Amino acid sequence: MWDWHIHLREQVKLEIQKIDQEDTKKRQSDKLVPYLTLVNPDRLSLLAILGIMRMQGSGGVLSGMKMTHALIAFGKAIENEHKAQI
Repeated sequence: MWDWHIHLREQVKLEIQKIDQEDTKKRQSDKLVPYLTLVNPDRLSLLAILGIMRMQGSGGVLSGMKMTHALIAFGKAIENEHKAQI
C-alpha cells in the first residue's frame, strides 16, 4: 500500500502542475489550482486510497462501485480534511 501512496502522490503533484500551467491562460474566476492546493498531495493520496478501501470494505458493492458515489465520497473527505486543518 505504501507503493500506491508514493506513486499516487507523485502523480497528483504532476497533475496539479499541469493544471497550474493551463490555469495561467484562464480568467481568475476559472482557476482550479487554489482549490487543489488546499490539501497537500500526501493527504490527497492517502484520502483516495483509504476512501476506496473503506467503500470496498463496507459491503454493498458486489456488483461494482458507482464512480459518482466514489467521487462524491472523495470530495467530502477532502472537504472534511481541509476543515480539520483550519
